[in-house]
Amino acid sequence: MTISDIIQNIKSSESYKNQIVHIEDIPLKEPEYGSIEIKPLVNFALDQVGIKQLYTHQVEAIKQIRNGKDIVLVTSTASGKSIAYMIPIFESVRRLVAGKEERVTSLSTATNPKRNVCYPSRPTFRVGCKK
Repeated sequence: MTISDIIQNIKSSESYKNQIVHIEDIPLKEPEYGSIEIKPLVNFALDQVGIKQLYTHQVEAIKQIRNGKDIVLVTSTASGKSIAYMIPIFESVRRLVAGKEERVTSLSTATNPKRNVCYPSRPTFRVGCKK
């Protein structure tokens, strides 16, 4: 069964009568990648979880965070929002551990709306935190 078939079944279902307002096919968009300097240890951690390039929205988010800005990143599911937040967190922790900062100079809070969104990030966090 294709997605079109599923949508057609839902549209023709009595249960959904008068509930569907709009359906739109959005064409596939090629990913846009950006470039930013990342410390070798953080880059190694990304490589270990299969991340070879960063998307432009991740690069822009990292730049804003590095400049001390508070951000909210809104993109589709599985687009790398967690990585965009985690890279500056890891950089800050590494500076603290390396003795380049005497005290914690930033506060990070990661929240996820549902458990199933949170758990896929856990292996990335673990790899990033290993020495």
